[in-house]
Amino acid sequence: MEYPTSALTFCKANESDFESLVRCIAKVLIDGNSMHAHTYTMDKWLWKYFRMPHAEPRIYICKQGQEILGYYHCAVYRGVLDGELVKIAMVQDVGMSEVARGKGVFSKLAVYATNDLLHSDIQFSYTFPNEKSIHTFIKYNGYDSIDVLMSFVIPIQFDLILASKFKFFGLEKRMGQLLNRLFSLFIPKVDHRIRVTQSEVLTEQMIDVFLDFNKRFANTLIRDENYLKWRYVDKPQGKYYFFCAYEGTELNAVAIISIEDLLGVKAAVIMDFAIREAQEAAFVQMIVQIRNNDSVFFNESIGLLYSSTIRTNEFVFKKAGFIKIPQRWNPRPLNLLGRSLKSKVKTSMDPLKWNITLSDWDVL
Repeated sequence: MEYPTSALTFCKANESDFESLVRCIAKVLIDGNSMHAHTYTMDKWLWKYFRMPHAEPRIYICKQGQEILGYYHCAVYRGVLDGELVKIAMVQDVGMSEVARGKGVFSKLAVYATNDLLHSDIQFSYTFPNEKSIHTFIKYNGYDSIDVLMSFVIPIQFDLILASKFKFFGLEKRMGQLLNRLFSLFIPKVDHRIRVTQSEVLTEQMIDVFLDFNKRFANTLIRDENYLKWRYVDKPQGKYYFFCAYEGTELNAVAIISIEDLLGVKAAVIMDFAIREAQEAAFVQMIVQIRNNDSVFFNESIGLLYSSTIRTNEFVFKKAGFIKIPQRWNPRPLNLLGRSLKSKVKTSMDPLKWNITLSDWDVL
């Protein structure tokens, strides 16, 4: 199917577009063999862009007549930039229908969206583009690289990981058990002064740790009660575990974990975390005790622990026993791009000033 580009309309989506827009997104995800294609529903889309308190999403579309050919979503969050309260946009769902690909339509839609953002009261925009769209963001929309997020892993059950790759008369189980014992030599010892608990309820005490952790970064989304409840309690089809590390009655570290399928095994994925000042040992112990008691905490055996975060958090992850995955082995590197939308904002692109976790990435 061919069409004249002059017949295209670039505009903001209105309510009458919503149903056809969600159908378009689902079709693009199916065509791209996305693992989330069949779970992308209207309910999830409404949660993502409209159900967070004070939500003010900017959703841009390209139409030919009444047919939606492409889309460009920006969720808008409360954040801190150079220590000042601001609005931060995150470019999330972007895509083009098959008929419009390769014709320069996406770059035109991206320019339209960026120009609208530049005339808004939003101070900063960031995104995690894939390899197909990263060129457009940098060349046509003024984005620059902040960092490539680091990915970390701790094997928990080598036998499960090996069994997912091959089976040979039980040899994979014996090899895995040997590797489990060897790897345990490099994991910190349990400190019984620190007690680790798991809950499916978000508490005020946990939120307070996140608010305290926010203060350590010049640039970050504000992970307050509104954000955390929306992201991890109200999400459709989402189930998250809240882990806490106490010393006495003091809560010093929190981690939010989901169970995902990675490398053919169940993986405990750390979506977000927070640590009190000078209490990194609490986070380390939380990871150690989760690894040692995975079947107790999750009611099933877990193959590995995984997370991805910006370099500011590298030290504490390595201290907890995580192994950094080399970028060349990472099938989906998270390239973090950003741009200032206001020339008066002295935005630092220094990754050491940011707190970015998988909570920022909109896919999981």
